[in-house]
Amino acid sequence: FPPCTPPEKVGMIQNQPQIPSSIWFRDYYDVVTNEKTWPAEWKPVEVLQKAGETVFVPNGWMHLVLNLECTVAVTHNYASEYGPFERMWKEVVVEESNFALRWYCGMKEKRPDLACRVWKYHERCRKEAEVNGDENGWACCLDISKASFCE
Repeated sequence: FPPCTPPEKVGMIQNQPQIPSSIWFRDYYDVVTNEKTWPAEWKPVEVLQKAGETVFVPNGWMHLVLNLECTVAVTHNYASEYGPFERMWKEVVVEESNFALRWYCGMKEKRPDLACRVWKYHERCRKEAEVNGDENGWACCLDISKASFCE
């Protein structure tokens, strides 16, 4: 789905478990492919991928996959410093906090500029959560130590 598509309109509701693809197709497919009622700017791109083909899903495009037969899939998420890097960091902290710590340590070693960017963003969000009384906010759930190069 194009990035302008509201996630809740396609069943991707924040803080809710992901819907299995088979259930999504049962409940949402007819709605999002109805040209009379579904906004054209939210129109999904449908792909029937065949054996040996590669599909690239651009950053920010929501997507789902339904395998039609027994399938082996190889996926790769490309993390780029360009684009919504901070949004990506937040998502990793929320969904894979152990990996987030390892990734941050790797950034401190190999890309201190990105580690600094992450630290500043993380600390800003943590402080905002404290001010708002949200001690369970995403940035409060992972302790990344202050690094001297970020000051």
